[in-house]
Amino acid sequence: MHGDVVSVMEADAMAEGQRTCVGCRSQDDTHVLVRFAYLPEHEPALVPDLLGKLGGRGIWLHARSACLQKAARGGIARALRRELSVDGAQLSAGLQSQLTRRIQGLLLAALRRRRATVGCDAVCEAL
Repeated sequence: MHGDVVSVMEADAMAEGQRTCVGCRSQDDTHVLVRFAYLPEHEPALVPDLLGKLGGRGIWLHARSACLQKAARGGIARALRRELSVDGAQLSAGLQSQLTRRIQGLLLAALRRRRATVGCDAVCEAL
């Protein structure tokens, strides 16, 4: 039985996959990296794809400022095989905006379903 559990875990890990960060060029699991979708008709052309549902060619980055800066200096253009002017601060701001909206949406959903408690007394009571 133990062998079955290990093989299922290995299969999950392989299905998850690894990608290369275009900033630092190190490989990591996809759940550690953030995918940016290249959408040439969109402004900005690189959009954080937190849910992995956007089409278009994608690049993967660590959500670290050093990786975002290195990627903006040339890693993105190399990965997409086209000349593209990108600002690291713009990438960071777009990612932060998407993450903030995602967190707000999850909190609102939890509050509507009465799965979240707010305040010290409410948390102590819930525990």
